[in-house]
Amino acid sequence: MPIYATNSGTRRELIPAGNYIGRCYQMIHIGTVQETYLGEPKQFNKVRIGWELPTERKVTDSLYYPCAEGDESP
Repeated sequence: MPIYATNSGTRRELIPAGNYIGRCYQMIHIGTVQETYLGEPKQFNKVRIGWELPTERKVTDSLYYPCAEGDESP
């Protein structure tokens, strides 16, 4: 079953533009969590994806993304 993720909008330090070899080193399905959105409690399905750029200085990043499975995708 595919998992479709969107960016959380978290600001990160950027590396110079160019092509890099990237590696996804973790993908953890967090599950359904309850959060407050616009003052109302909502249920979100979340996944954590960790990336690294092994050819650069030790650059790793791990972000939490809301996700939808299969037909629930945008």
